[in-house]
Amino acid sequence: MVGRPSKAPERRDQILDAMEVSVRAHGIGQASMRRIADQSGLSLQMVSHYFGNKEQLVLAFVTRVG
Repeated sequence: MVGRPSKAPERRDQILDAMEVSVRAHGIGQASMRRIADQSGLSLQMVSHYFGNKEQLVLAFVTRVG
């Protein structure tokens, strides 16, 4: 039996795209996990699953944008 391919890379990109939109619109200080979740169309639990907390999300975002 073959499993489904992981959507993890797509989900991470979806969340980081939402982070970028939120940061541009509201600044990094107002880019809450809930706002990112709403912007991405995913649940807060899903965002937390992929990034754990805002610090980890910000680190991934900064790494991505260089």
